Amino acid sequence: MATKKNKSIVSTFSSTCENVLEKTSNLNSLALKSTEKTILGVIETASKWQSISEKTVKNGLKISADKQEVFFDTLDNAKGHLTNGINRSKKLFSKN
Repeated sequence: MATKKNKSIVSTFSSTCENVLEKTSNLNSLALKSTEKTILGVIETASKWQSISEKTVKNGLKISADKQEVFFDTLDNAKGHLTNGINRSKKLFSKN
């Protein structure tokens, strides 16, 4: 009777181990599939954002260059006005 009981316990233990191994394998496969799906989604989203960022940087640099050109044109005009003003002032005060 004891050997029958031991065989039953061993059989149950063996069955339980096989069941745990099967469930663990299924869980591992699910984790791998989920991770792969997540990584692919992250890569896809990152590539979209990279494209958007590239366009933003290009347009931002263009706008910055335009603003810089306007700024230096304004400085150049201001220099011209100041030079003309100083020359006119010299002419006016030199006659007195």
